[in-house]
Amino acid sequence: MHITKLTHLCDICEERPAVIRCRVCGRYVCDDDFDHALNVCKACSATLCQVCRERLAVGHCVRCGRLVCRRDSVRVGLSRYCIDCARELGLISEVKNK
Repeated sequence: MHITKLTHLCDICEERPAVIRCRVCGRYVCDDDFDHALNVCKACSATLCQVCRERLAVGHCVRCGRLVCRRDSVRVGLSRYCIDCARELGLISEVKNK
């Protein structure tokens, strides 16, 4: 987490002073628009992969509905499966490295 004294407004609400920079997107945001538990801005928090909680999601698993990033999912045709569902369905056999 990068905390600093900035002179511009929050990139999300555009009302309060920005004090923290998001580790994912680089936005400067106010304390109210920052998810301290995940160390990201609220915009990234809503779109993080629900498997790794590190990378931005690229879609939903068609089986369980979780948001998934490319690394933690398998694409079959036009469908995307999280690695857990893909393993259960026999689409992958070994554990993918994170």
